Amino acid sequence: MQSTLKKKLNEMEISEERLWDYVYEKLTPIQKDIKEEYEKTEEYQAAHEHHDIVSAYQDAQQAFDAIYGKDTYKTCYDVFNTLRNPQQLERLKERKRQSDEYTKRSYQSYSSDNYDWSSLLGNTAASNYSDSEKKMLKKIYRVAAAKFHPDVTSNHGDTMMKFLGKLKKQWGI
Repeated sequence: MQSTLKKKLNEMEISEERLWDYVYEKLTPIQKDIKEEYEKTEEYQAAHEHHDIVSAYQDAQQAFDAIYGKDTYKTCYDVFNTLRNPQQLERLKERKRQSDEYTKRSYQSYSSDNYDWSSLLGNTAASNYSDSEKKMLKKIYRVAAAKFHPDVTSNHGDTMMKFLGKLKKQWGI
């Protein structure tokens, strides 16, 4: 068959690509007419309506499930987004409200906790010294820092400055 086609194309003096161009030129208007006719049928309209219903359902389900939890929408609503189980919806709302209250209370109790967690977290900047004691510690630190600064002394000045830095952190000054 392939050789027969090539012979005919040679006789007509056209390429195979040009033949296919002719075929598509003739088929395109026919395809357009068929598509337009199909879009007028009940089958197409029903399929289009079905698609719209499913899309609306999925959008509503995704939004609802984001608030109340996975697979909760279908326990309350049908595929047409009509509320079918109002009692279940009220239970979900109450559960959500309780969960939000619990979260809020937990956050409040955590944030109002008087315990100094900084030592557990490695932050020892908070100290138990009064302001007057901190002023004295600051003076002591300045005198020691001036005496042991690496530019002033060459004997282990950097080691002493590291040690003084640790003290400063612990003292919270």
